[in-house]
Amino acid sequence: MILTLLVLVMAILMFVFEWVRVDVVGIIMMVLLPLLGLISPNEAFIGLSSNAVCSIIAVIIIGAGLDKT
Repeated sequence: MILTLLVLVMAILMFVFEWVRVDVVGIIMMVLLPLLGLISPNEAFIGLSSNAVCSIIAVIIIGAGLDKT
């Protein structure tokens, strides 16, 4: 449980201080959680097929496109 909380705090700090981009933080967490054994690799890929995750990815892509124009 402590390891999970540490990973969560690290993700929150990266989101707040924007040390890396938001999409990169998401990818880091998606890779880090299965590597640490907190979730199974199968659960990591199943989470990507969620409608909410796909919607957030689409919003980030649209926002980046609007930012560049």
